[in-house]
Amino acid sequence: MESSSDLRSMIEQTLTMIITPDQQLIEKGQTQLQALELLDIYALALTEITIDTKRDISVRQLAGVLLRKYVSKHWTKDIENFIEPEVPEQVKSQIRHILPHGLNEPNHRLRVGLACVISAVAEWDCPESWPELLPFLIESLKSTNKSLIHGSIRVLTEIVRDLDDRQLPYVLPLLLPEMYRLMVSNEFNLRIRTRAIGVFTLLVSLVHDINEHDRILSVGYILPYLSHYCEAFKRFLIAPDSSLMTDTGCRIETIRALTLLFKSFPKLMQQNAAELLQSVWTCLTSNTENYVATVVYKHGEMDASVDSDGETLSFECLIYSLFEFVQVLMDLSMYKNSVKSSMEELCYYLILCMQITEEEFDSWSKNVSRYVEDESDDSFSHSVRLSALELLMSITSEFKKEAGIGLWKAVHRHLSHAEALKAHNSSRWWKLHEACLLAMGRCKQLLNDMIVTGYVKIDLEAFIRQVPLADLSQFDYPYLVCQAALFAGRFSRLLSIDVNRIFLDGICQLLEHAQHPIINLSSLRAFYYYCEEVGVDQTNDVINYLPRIFEGILATMSRIPQSAYIWPLESLAILISVDENFVSTIENRLSPLAIELFVNYVQDPLINGETTAIIKGLVHNSKVSHLIQERLIPLVQSIVDNNSVASTLPRIASSLAFSVLDLLTTVLRSLNPPINSNLLNQTFPVVIHLLLTSDDQQILINGGECLCAFLSCVSTDLFSWNDPKTNISSIEYILQVLAKFLDPKTPENCCTFIGKLIRGFIREINKTNQPSLLGDTLGQILKAVLAKLQSKNNEIEKLV
Repeated sequence: MESSSDLRSMIEQTLTMIITPDQQLIEKGQTQLQALELLDIYALALTEITIDTKRDISVRQLAGVLLRKYVSKHWTKDIENFIEPEVPEQVKSQIRHILPHGLNEPNHRLRVGLACVISAVAEWDCPESWPELLPFLIESLKSTNKSLIHGSIRVLTEIVRDLDDRQLPYVLPLLLPEMYRLMVSNEFNLRIRTRAIGVFTLLVSLVHDINEHDRILSVGYILPYLSHYCEAFKRFLIAPDSSLMTDTGCRIETIRALTLLFKSFPKLMQQNAAELLQSVWTCLTSNTENYVATVVYKHGEMDASVDSDGETLSFECLIYSLFEFVQVLMDLSMYKNSVKSSMEELCYYLILCMQITEEEFDSWSKNVSRYVEDESDDSFSHSVRLSALELLMSITSEFKKEAGIGLWKAVHRHLSHAEALKAHNSSRWWKLHEACLLAMGRCKQLLNDMIVTGYVKIDLEAFIRQVPLADLSQFDYPYLVCQAALFAGRFSRLLSIDVNRIFLDGICQLLEHAQHPIINLSSLRAFYYYCEEVGVDQTNDVINYLPRIFEGILATMSRIPQSAYIWPLESLAILISVDENFVSTIENRLSPLAIELFVNYVQDPLINGETTAIIKGLVHNSKVSHLIQERLIPLVQSIVDNNSVASTLPRIASSLAFSVLDLLTTVLRSLNPPINSNLLNQTFPVVIHLLLTSDDQQILINGGECLCAFLSCVSTDLFSWNDPKTNISSIEYILQVLAKFLDPKTPENCCTFIGKLIRGFIREINKTNQPSLLGDTLGQILKAVLAKLQSKNNEIEKLV
């Protein structure tokens, strides 16, 4: 049997093979390594190789990587993705003894890797099996070895989160002064000092967690150190980067710490609040200006870095943290007035952050779908622009009067500045215009209220003529044109007929002549807002523009990818609700388009929802209802008949037949009787066929709902129907369906509609005043229902 030293030597030789450029040796080494992983001492050998400074650094780094990976899979059987073998307890003990000595490793990358291994082991073993680790780490912070301090604080960052209430009284008095010392000392680099702030923040969160159990105790923990930390935080927030006292990453961590302190201990923070809030404000204003210069306009150096955990430390991250801090202040009654008193300035800087960045400009220009995704009212995208907008809307919701006045004053300042820039031939003016229109447009309801009550003195028509309508002709700045159109559409309810006509004529011209598809998309969205604001029953002025807008929709959809269809389709859905007579002139183009879109994108929930809405609108239109019903027949038949649909229309996959049944249900519930006889004759048998023959759960559920729709919407026509092929009546078919789904053997999850179907069937039969249609089947139905219920009770009893 080979000795342990021989095995260690073999492992080291194998690692050496893997780092060579020879592909054959690499493959041989990897094969040997798979066998060596099964040895009990494998993890211990990797640990010893990793911390041995006499060995080759490349071998040590590879050993460290393999050790980290091995620990994550084999350390304990409690690991989620555990793989045999588990590291033996004796070997674990040896590894725990050796690992901390690696924290003073001079090589940064290797030290970070070892710190990660220690953190991974500590997650399972500390403090029960590794009680000496925490005291070692705390004592190491007092060392003069900066590598050891860095490694120790990295581990502390991970294990502090898992401290419990019993450990806190021991740890807090030791760690809080040490974190402060590291944080303010110029002897250490900014990353160590920033990590010290992070550990402090973690400790505060732990203290807050026990706050509910023992408030006095928690306050006693934090109070002795609070003023010292607050004083340091003020310096970090306002010191220039050139002082080497702080940088963006340090400020981010400082704002996070203050956010938690104010949120967790608002009363304790009152003593230091005034100076701290002033420091935060200084940080917000100066870094917003830096953000605008380096991110919005890409002038100057980007102050962005990535820490050793891979977290980006940039102006964007700092702005997000500052916004979160402001939101916390708003949620605290004792600090809410500090936000209210700065409303105009806050709105001013939020609008600065809403400007389109160069990166967004490039991204949207290359990908119109990204533009639609980012700029939708219910966008899930994440950006400084959208975060600033979200905070502004939160502010306007909380401080309506003050926010409305402050917003208008801030907009007025920006527009004045934009005019000065424009006069000096600076292209920066358009981004300010666009951001102001975005802010005002999204806060439309508040500004409407402010204008009505007189708190804000705005001649809205004059403003719209001078700013957004004038901006519609700025084709050199397409995103300004987009926002101008959207703004005018949002405020159309408050505008005169003449101004709205100028707006409608403007967006039609954009649809016909704009070169950039983003302008077309925004013009259609502006039309959608117009119809929403004015109301489709009060849009007589728009009727003359409908042909141009319809052609604009079709032209736009031909220029954009499917992922950007949502805005044109929403515009089309609202267009067909404006004027029935116009819709009748385009039905021969619109109906086939809607059905084709439904078939092609049946699996896209957004497009499917809008095409269904369009078809529903056509069915509801008395002038074209019978025509669209006729066109839908081949689509429904296609889910059971391979030869029933023209070759120009793609077939619906059988697995998606439930979507067609869902569409048919919507159609039935939308139409005004009488139903197109062909639709009834051709589609009712399809539904019955699927219900009686299919075992697909979704088809059975949707088919059942569709049958209920036939009963509730067109029962008069339905009960007089007979299958021409078999002479079986609709009532007999329905009874067959009931018999199938009331059969105790039919799975419960397929029968969710059965109660509704029985009630609807009996109700509609009674309406005919011909109860004899049921014959003696009512008693049979009731017996079947009781049998079904009895089988269900038996199943429940079995479970009990």
